[in-house]
Amino acid sequence: MEEKERIQRAEEAERRAKKEAEEFRVRMEAWERAWARGDFPPRAGEGRGALRLAQEQAEREERERQAVEAATAWWGRLSTQW
Repeated sequence: MEEKERIQRAEEAERRAKKEAEEFRVRMEAWERAWARGDFPPRAGEGRGALRLAQEQAEREERERQAVEAATAWWGRLSTQW
């Protein structure tokens, strides 16, 4: 029983660490895009809104990437059938 609880705690800690790392990655990508556009990173008080917007943008980009990947795979399978 103790071993099971220890494993569950370790898994939860790993999930939290991954989530925090992903949030940091999204924030950094948003700041890098802002710098590339010549904008400055958001001020400290604007961080939450900027993080949310950055996460939404990253999610949109990921969905688009997955859609292109799926369409490419579909077209590849369809093309070999002719």
